Amino acid sequence: MDIEPEMLSMETQVPVYFAVEDAELISIYEQTLAASASQGTSSAAEVLLHTATANGFQMVTSGAQSKAVSDWLVTSVEGRLTGLGSEDLPTIAIVAHYDSFGVAPWLSYGADSNGSGVAVLLELARLFSRLYTYKRTHARLDSQT
Repeated sequence: MDIEPEMLSMETQVPVYFAVEDAELISIYEQTLAASASQGTSSAAEVLLHTATANGFQMVTSGAQSKAVSDWLVTSVEGRLTGLGSEDLPTIAIVAHYDSFGVAPWLSYGADSNGSGVAVLLELARLFSRLYTYKRTHARLDSQT
């Protein structure tokens, strides 16, 4: 969403709703445009009210009441396997993300957006830790996850 960063940084006094753009929503939009053109200098609120009442539209929401997020708990996982040898070894960083946040929460896919990447990261960490257990297979570089 192009407008998302701006919406996240501003405070609104009225609720803002998001909808999936489909044929039905486009039809409502086109009817509102036509009503706006025919009503001339009416305010946007008057046009919306007239369009809604004339066409029998109803504003309906489902689900629990939205709540402001007051605590921003962010969890990160970090690990390091020290290579065999000197202190100045090259480091390989293996990274993945597992969560996201957005102005429309259901459009932020969270763990599903890169869940497989995190699973691979954890599996690599497990395999590397086994390799680093034995001197014969201990790499001469640092690994950071």
